[in-house]
Amino acid sequence: QTTVGSNYAFDIVVDARKIKGITANGRLYSESGVLIAETPLFDDGSHKDGIAGDRIFGGSVTVAPQSEAMYLNSVITDESNAIYEWNKLRSFITTAPITVESPIVLSDNANNDGKANKGETVRFSIPFVNPNPFTLASLKVTVLVNGTTMAGQLTIPLLQPNGRFDPVYNAADPSSYCTVVIPGSYPGTTVPISLFITDSTANAWKRELALTVHTPVNDRVGMKRRAGKSSIVPTITVIDNKAYLEHYYIVQGVDSVGIGGTPGFRMKDSTTGSQILNTTILNTETIAGFGIPVVNGLKLHWSGEYHPSVSVRSLVYTSVDSTRFPGFKRDYMGYVPINTYIQSNLPLTDYRDIKIRFSQRTSLDDRNGNGRFDPGELYTFDSTNTQRSQRAYFYRRETLVPPVWSFRGFISIPFAVYAIESNSPRQLDVVFMDNGKMNRWDFSDTLPQIESYIMASTYDPTGTRYDSTKGGLNLIPVINGKQKHPIYLVNRVKAGEGDPLAIEGDCDILLTRPLTSQDEFIIGPGDFVTSVPSTTIPAEYRLYQNYPNPFNPVTTIRYSTQNAAHASVRVYNVLGQLVKVLADRPHSAGEHVVEWDGTNTQQRSVPSGVYFYRLESGSFSEVRKMLLLK
Repeated sequence: QTTVGSNYAFDIVVDARKIKGITANGRLYSESGVLIAETPLFDDGSHKDGIAGDRIFGGSVTVAPQSEAMYLNSVITDESNAIYEWNKLRSFITTAPITVESPIVLSDNANNDGKANKGETVRFSIPFVNPNPFTLASLKVTVLVNGTTMAGQLTIPLLQPNGRFDPVYNAADPSSYCTVVIPGSYPGTTVPISLFITDSTANAWKRELALTVHTPVNDRVGMKRRAGKSSIVPTITVIDNKAYLEHYYIVQGVDSVGIGGTPGFRMKDSTTGSQILNTTILNTETIAGFGIPVVNGLKLHWSGEYHPSVSVRSLVYTSVDSTRFPGFKRDYMGYVPINTYIQSNLPLTDYRDIKIRFSQRTSLDDRNGNGRFDPGELYTFDSTNTQRSQRAYFYRRETLVPPVWSFRGFISIPFAVYAIESNSPRQLDVVFMDNGKMNRWDFSDTLPQIESYIMASTYDPTGTRYDSTKGGLNLIPVINGKQKHPIYLVNRVKAGEGDPLAIEGDCDILLTRPLTSQDEFIIGPGDFVTSVPSTTIPAEYRLYQNYPNPFNPVTTIRYSTQNAAHASVRVYNVLGQLVKVLADRPHSAGEHVVEWDGTNTQQRSVPSGVYFYRLESGSFSEVRKMLLLK
């Protein structure tokens, strides 16, 4: 297929040797079956058909641009004058030109500058022009970045004759934009974009574009928490130095925004007392930074793990081997968030992370002699160690349908449960349910699963609180979901068949917490991290000693980069574990400054002690020591 002026010329070659063809022609049809053009094909050696008389036929045909895609048929006559028509030797033949312009950034989450910057999530679209005298309808554009990653699918319902399509951004309509995530360490200056375009009449186009990538000037800075326990923390970037006022700024959580009761946030200038960011809904859009305007030269983002309610973020064990207690296997334990299984009336702000301390198994009645624990076998554990075992209220299910429960007593269990609180761990009441007939913590042969409720109440070693025979609360209405009660979590444990181990160890159940009105964050002029301009280029990479040192609560770290390159500054504890990343981005050559406020990646304060900070850029690496004293 070649262009001849505004038309298209096609060379057609048909191999008719197998049917001993003596004549041939080519026919081009529109997708709807209308004959567009027909041409004879020749076997004379002069039409790109090979050698004369070899039954390979060739020819050419020229057509004007068509609104529909075309397909090629060939009609062959053999030596006995039988006629054959080969259908759709080639399909999706497109002659309608389409013009694709450079991509346009519709929304960028980091600084709202309308550019694709390293470290940003960028939403973009592409303008199209129809230079034809006919309409192109129902265009679907599949967009790939870097050749393989799906960025999105654009939909263009109608492209009028000699008309154009200019993108209109609608955050609620994913078909109006494409998305690309550009890592902070992205090595190039452009992101390659591949387009695969089709319309309603089988036209197909492919185009290659590039999205220009820029390097941001300043890093994000985490705000300091003044109150609350949310799992997400706002971060701030100075976008416009001219508009930025060196004031203190406060971000506050809002419990309910609008009719739906969705959590939200607002921002005020604490120095003047004025609200500079109206109450905004907290959702996946605003957490990513989309839909949040630049105010006073500042852009607000969120970091951390967001969840609209309380949920389990992770289970953290003391070691790989310390993950089992009698009958327990790590892969079989799960924790169910409250309000998805039973109803709890515990306020969101009152939830706590949980610590489980497992006991040591002391013996096993190996009934089948296979040398390992199996459901229904008897075992004992060290119940004298009150730090790692306690008693729990045992409810037995007498019938499955309908579920009938009965209280069976205050039974020893092979672990102790604590709420992790700021002053000291608080031991908690536990209630568990099972089919077991032995009135103990055990896995039944018929249902090798035990469910336990981790209550919000402080552990009562007398066993009175949930024993109705002693004047305590009857929990059966709570178990049946007909009554609310302050409960942290439901713990489902299944038997770990074939697991012979039962080792002392701890498990921390870490929660995500939503943003509430009790959450408040602050940032001031000394908190911002910016590149420091320098009139001279340093002769070498260098990491300077932090100042002040020792420090509490904030210290400044200065470093220099000899060349424009990617550089990072990270803080580690004495065990070599990463505490926080202070910078991880492309740097210009010159002097740079970051601050560390003694918090980790979750914006939680770390204990006093020795810490190390490391500068890395390419093959260069340097480490220095600092001391945090509280």
